[in-house]
Amino acid sequence: VRAAETIAAQNLSGIDIDAEVAWVERGEIEDVDGVAPIKGAVDFVKRLPPGRWAVVTSCTPALARARMAAAGLDTPPNLVTAADVALGKPAPDGFLKGAEMLGVDIADCLVFEDAPAGIEAGERSGADVAVVTAAHIRPLPTRHRTVDDYDRLGLTVAGDGLRLAWPD
Repeated sequence: VRAAETIAAQNLSGIDIDAEVAWVERGEIEDVDGVAPIKGAVDFVKRLPPGRWAVVTSCTPALARARMAAAGLDTPPNLVTAADVALGKPAPDGFLKGAEMLGVDIADCLVFEDAPAGIEAGERSGADVAVVTAAHIRPLPTRHRTVDDYDRLGLTVAGDGLRLAWPD
């Protein structure tokens, strides 16, 4: 869910939604203290072949880059942000755009998500979904495969696909 949608949903009179979004974004970009990668994420991403993966986020481009940099992640060549789609998560638009950028059918994609809106967006897109639980305080009920983090997730490049080995 994007900041503009959240602010607009408040239906407050006299609010300049664009100005409020800019103010919120500036604060989020300036406050990256405590932003850290999920365990194993940096190494996992480095093992992914270029052009075979994308990041889909509800963040603006500037905020996405700031958070990835703070977490020690390079900005990927295939980045879908709030600026690239009309509807944010839980709409499937971002994941569909990511698959399009990669030149693959969404049914051949695996979405890693940690938030309910993103999980729903992945489901609605037609992709397979895996839930990353590293940031969860309590278990999130899901029918999808879950992983605590990326640390023990095995990855093998197999022809034109990727093969994952899930931890026990």
